[in-house]
Amino acid sequence: MKKGLILFLVGCGVWTGCADGRVLLLFPHNEQSVKVGLDIAERHESLLVTYKLGAQNTVSLRGWTGTEWVYISVPNYQSGDFFREGPEKAIIIDGYDSFPDALLPSEAWCDAVYKVSTMQLAPIIHLCGRRLHFEYNDWKWFSDRYDIALEDINPNFHGVRWFNRRLGDVLKNTHAKSDKDEVFWNVIREPSVEDLNEDFIINESLLEEETILEEEVIEEEIIVNPLLEDAPEAIIIEPVLETV
Repeated sequence: MKKGLILFLVGCGVWTGCADGRVLLLFPHNEQSVKVGLDIAERHESLLVTYKLGAQNTVSLRGWTGTEWVYISVPNYQSGDFFREGPEKAIIIDGYDSFPDALLPSEAWCDAVYKVSTMQLAPIIHLCGRRLHFEYNDWKWFSDRYDIALEDINPNFHGVRWFNRRLGDVLKNTHAKSDKDEVFWNVIREPSVEDLNEDFIINESLLEEETILEEEVIEEEIIVNPLLEDAPEAIIIEPVLETV
């Protein structure tokens, strides 16, 4: 997907962010969550928003601009007024199952919403990394930074080529598939197959129209371009002899 600048309007200020595929990360505002959220956002350029739940159903929302934290009002968040173009999907970290439904991203500005229901660091990195298509350098970087074995944050070696693994493990085929972290991954909302097919049909029809237009242009060029016409036959002119 195309990378683009997304302008977030917060109060009177402007929040500028960039994301691959417009992914919104919603993390609890505590030390460990903020640290891993910032690391993911900086390596994947995701949109990071943290939330802090208070007494009497109060909540504080903050967004990371890339240089500082800015506050986001709940009404602006719920209506999607804090950005110009909504994210395509959102990943919520909620280990205590306390994330209020009122803060779930609206379907009006976010198609897909997922929740990670654990505060364990390894599964959070694993599940986010898989959905954000981490490559080997990303997995290795998180493994070194958080002192967690690579096979614990990426048990199925997603995005890891055979030459990035130990030769002995490759030859012995010691890698066993593990889906133990999938129990923490919850689908809150995602586009239906019908919606995806409809988008595909629309895009396909647009492609056909563009192809027809290109063919028409080519035909027109063949007709009007004299350089593409057959060269006329050569005419031999007999020399005229003058008489004295």
